[in-house]
Amino acid sequence: MRSSWTAFANRVLPIAAAALLAACGGRDAAAPEAPAASAPAAPGPRYVCEYDPDPANLPECELESMYLADPIESSMMMMLEVTRFPAIDPTPEQKKAAEDLVRRCHASAEQHGWHDFAKATADGYKLKVSDDTHYNNVEFLFDDRVLDPDRPEYLMFYDTPKGKVLTGFMFVPRSNTEEGPQIGGNLTRWHYHTWHKPICMVKGIYDTGPVVDGTCATGSPSARSPEMLHVWLLDHPQGPFATAMGLPPALLERLLAEREARSAASATK
Repeated sequence: MRSSWTAFANRVLPIAAAALLAACGGRDAAAPEAPAASAPAAPGPRYVCEYDPDPANLPECELESMYLADPIESSMMMMLEVTRFPAIDPTPEQKKAAEDLVRRCHASAEQHGWHDFAKATADGYKLKVSDDTHYNNVEFLFDDRVLDPDRPEYLMFYDTPKGKVLTGFMFVPRSNTEEGPQIGGNLTRWHYHTWHKPICMVKGIYDTGPVVDGTCATGSPSARSPEMLHVWLLDHPQGPFATAMGLPPALLERLLAEREARSAASATK
């Protein structure tokens, strides 16, 4: 039986890809046929796409070089998805790599006991500055690992009537200029934030608070975050790599109930 993740990829991706291709300049009807779907997907130039929480809306995408060259756009407070595979279906190898990452994150959370908030805290996860769901591990932030399910830079916890519940991992690279690896092609879109006012960052990845009188007590001013990639440990309606930063209470309650039901059913087999 296919997982909900695989069903999501096979159902939603072709639609989203077609929409994005149209938004970024579609093929003419008389143009030659595209390469076969099984052909390797070669990464192209980087595109940035303004994140829209409504998946029904077409994303506004442009070349990252053009976006950054515009002093108005590049200074706006934005949440931007980045990809080198706009409108390109993932190869079977990329789909497998994406599925493997999700599986390994689930296994790691179980192995390390991170569903227990006290265990996660004991392992070094502390609440991120100006956030109420993302908990960072400073040791993992400053190691040399990228996209390591055993050393995720962030765990995402939500408050519920039953206490804090683990909902996913968040990965970042080693600096705010390093590109996150798109192991799953267009399935694994990373994102970053730009801000009106710089905030204090250590090595561009660890935020320590606002800039005061133009200076930082720790770190240095930065106008953008590092790239980030979520891996949700719930059946997020936008897929396991959904950029969405939050879950409304009703949706969270439903997704947690579904996860508990699957876990109980698996335990009885």
